[in-house]
Amino acid sequence: MFAYYTAMKHSHLMFVIITLCLLNFRFFWKQCVPNKPLHKIFRIIPHINDTLLLITGAMMAYTVKFIPFANANWLGTKLILLLVYIGFGFMAIKSPSRSSKAWMGYVLSMLSVGFMIYLAIMKPF
Repeated sequence: MFAYYTAMKHSHLMFVIITLCLLNFRFFWKQCVPNKPLHKIFRIIPHINDTLLLITGAMMAYTVKFIPFANANWLGTKLILLLVYIGFGFMAIKSPSRSSKAWMGYVLSMLSVGFMIYLAIMKPF
């Protein structure tokens, strides 16, 4: 199973990049052109991509036997930050265009992503 770990990791990183690109695209589209709705595909693709992101993350954790809050506290923290990211991302996308609430949600969602990336690279605890 370890032979597939590199492929899972690269797939997971690709899905992370796609997720960030889609969130940024959707957010800035709404800020720049608030009266023109996005095509339906941009409301469907993020859910498919995020599902694949979670699947590859779970497969990697299973492969190397990481258990959140047992032998990988950083992974448990990452999962909590994932929920925080989802909440703030939802706030950023669903808030009225050009509002301070939308921008606050966007900034906080990007900060949570930054901290998730830090945890994934450094694995501090």
